[in-house]
Order: sequence, then structure tokens, then C-alpha cells
Amino acid sequence: MNRPQALRLGAAMLLSLATGIAAAAGVSVKFDLSSPDGAPFPSDRFTVPDFSQRTFRRVALPKPDCAVRPSDCADIDVLNTLDGFNTQPRITVPFTGPIDVNTVNSNTVYLVNLGDTLTLRGFGERVGLNQVLWDPATNTLVVESDQLLAEHSRYLLVITNGVRDAAGDPIEPGRFGRFRHDLNFGQTHDRSLKEYRKSLLDGMHSAGAPRDRIVALSLFTTRTTTGLLEKDLVLDVALRLGALIEERLGGEVVYTRQTDVFVPLEERTAIANEHRADLFLSIHANSSPIKRVSGAEVFYLNFTTSKEALDLAARENAGHGKSIFELRELIQKIALKDKLEESREFAGFVQRELSREWRRLNVASRDRGVKKAPFVVLIGASMPSILAEIGFLSNPRDEELMKSSEHRDRLAEALYRGVERYAQSLGQSQALRAATPAATAQSMR
Repeated sequence: MNRPQALRLGAAMLLSLATGIAAAAGVSVKFDLSSPDGAPFPSDRFTVPDFSQRTFRRVALPKPDCAVRPSDCADIDVLNTLDGFNTQPRITVPFTGPIDVNTVNSNTVYLVNLGDTLTLRGFGERVGLNQVLWDPATNTLVVESDQLLAEHSRYLLVITNGVRDAAGDPIEPGRFGRFRHDLNFGQTHDRSLKEYRKSLLDGMHSAGAPRDRIVALSLFTTRTTTGLLEKDLVLDVALRLGALIEERLGGEVVYTRQTDVFVPLEERTAIANEHRADLFLSIHANSSPIKRVSGAEVFYLNFTTSKEALDLAARENAGHGKSIFELRELIQKIALKDKLEESREFAGFVQRELSREWRRLNVASRDRGVKKAPFVVLIGASMPSILAEIGFLSNPRDEELMKSSEHRDRLAEALYRGVERYAQSLGQSQALRAATPAATAQSMR
């Protein structure tokens, strides 16, 4: 090959390479999951596990500079107390360039219901979109669902290559394609990102479109709009119990919260220790996939081989960052040297009183007994400490009972009798300084 031929060949190769780059640079959906406006939204990427909620999640939107935008921060503080997103959300999809808005319809962009978080009701239902708007300044598509979405349900937003760019070419997978196929994303040290990726890939099976047509997905959970919220129930019962302890025992009651705020698990026992409490009682409400299950159950800290107790503890410990088995050694050390026996006895008194109360109210209720489990919320307490599941919100009849002020009084009375009788068993005449954490109570599925 002579030199001019080599140069011509080199030029041809460069031209071919440049053409390939141009072809690969078509319009795609932005997929930067570090901010809400960097990818399709709403998205469970901006939620955290919270098993006190019916959705088992809580919104966790990032805040701007609060010194510069204080009102925006205040709004986000309110949103971050919710257990999901609006049931008729404003859906945004940012693109890397202009699109043909006329190709956006309920066949090319749509929602798929992945089921109620408690019952899977509605699974597979497809929901179309309307109110299509295009923001040319940011290349962002804005749409709404064409019907009110079901409460406390998971939805998959599906964007297909039926959407075309301004030149009439199909939208490309772009960064989402790499997110879907690159195993490095699955090995990320960001646990929440890894879990969100897995949720998207699992949801893709129900997307209702061939995989090669899907160019982007977003998965989000709608908030609860009706029903009894566990966090509200346990706070109310705890305040009633605290009033009884102060009035009848003359005790000083320290609450881990008295308003609708979230307190991290480790901070709850730290509060009790700081105030040198005599007892630590963490109030929760239960849930079960078997709706007829009724009654109460009380736990103390220890390791267990019970699958049911381990599953419950794993869900209650969500967000703490350590697995059950990573906590094993720590829990065994604590259980050996701390208030294990006293906690077991305390749990027994409270369990008996709660069970008696439930048997009066529901003949199907049974004494579910005292149990042990590795709950993070009980680790480190320097006093007898227990976790009380006061009832099953998943039982429709029991939920209705727990909505009433009268029944909440009766639950608080049962808890009080358990505290009082445990104190009497110790022969204590002094006032109890009972730290009663009504901190956000976790539920189990």
C-alpha cells in the first residue's frame, strides 16, 4: 500500500468512526439518579425504608441550601413525612434533546400498577397519561395520569422507543441502558441505589413491552390517603400511657418523640440512657399478610432462631445499615451482661395484660406470647427494655377498634397495668422514671 492510499484509508476510517459517534449520540432519557430532576420522577430512589408506614417507605427528598431557600426547605420537610407520592402525581421525564411531543401517548408512555403494598391488589393494571406538556428550555416532558392512582401502591413508569426525537428517530436507551446492563451498578456500595436498580429490573418483567423497546423506567410508591397510620396510633397510645404513669405512679415520663418526627433507632435508647430511665418501652403496631391474625406480642432483646421473629426484626431494623447476622455478636455480648432476665420478666407482665384486653375485644385473638428478637431499637439500653406490638393493623376489625379513642384508652390501660405490676414485683415504692418511646413504630408485612 503506498502512502496516498494509506492516508485515504485513514481518512475513511476516521470518517466512519465519526459517523458511528454521531449515530450513538441520539436523544435519550436523562438518567442521573443523584437528583429528582436528573431522571424520570417520581421515583422511589428518593425514599427510604420506614416500616411504620403502610407503604413501608417514607419520602426522603434532598434539600436545597436552606439559608437561601428556607420556604422550599419547609415544604420538603412536610413532604418527607409522607409514606409515598401523590395519587395523581405530576410526572416529569427529562430528555437529552428535543422530542416530537405528538408521539407521546398512552401506548408509548404509561404506568403499570405493581400492586398494593399490603395485598398486591391491582397488580398488572395499566394506566394511561394525559395533560402532555413540553418544556423546551429544559427538554422536559410533563404528564399526568389519566385517572387517580390507587393509594399505597407501587407503580412502574414505562417510556418506550415509540417516542421519537425531533428528527423522527426512536428515542435511545442511553444511560438507562447502561444502568440496566452494567453489572458494576449491581455491585455499587450505595445500598439504596442497588436496591432501586433491583426493583426496576424486577418491575421490567411486568412492563408490558418488549425489553428492546423500553428506553427508561421509574418505580414509585403512592402515599396512603385513608386508613389508620401506625405512627399516629402508637404516638397517641404512648401519650395516653405516659399520662397514666405520671398521674398514678408519680413517674417522670421521657418521650423519644411527641410530634410527627422520625427518630433514628440508636437515638431512642440513647435518650433513655441519658435520662437514667428505670424502664424502656418501645410501642409498635403489627401487620400480617394473614388478615385474621389478631392480638399482641411483646419482645425483649436476644438472638433467636425463629424465622418469623428474625423476619420481623430485619424489617424493623431497616435503615440501620447492618444485617441481622452482622448484629449477632454485638447482641450476644449485650444479652449476656445486661438486663436480659429483667427484660424478659417485664415483657411477661405487659404481654399478659395486652392479651387479656384483646381477648375481651376479639374472641379470635390468642395470647401470642413473649418472644425474643434482635431489635436495634433495644440495643444498648441500660435498663429493662421491651418492644410491644400492641395490635394488628392488617386485621380490618382490629384496625377499626384501634381507630376509636375508647380502645386506645384500653390499650394504654393494659400497658400501664403491665408496667405497674412489674414495678410491684420488684417491691419498688419509688416513682418510676419510665422512658416511653413512641418513636416511629415499625410494621411487618
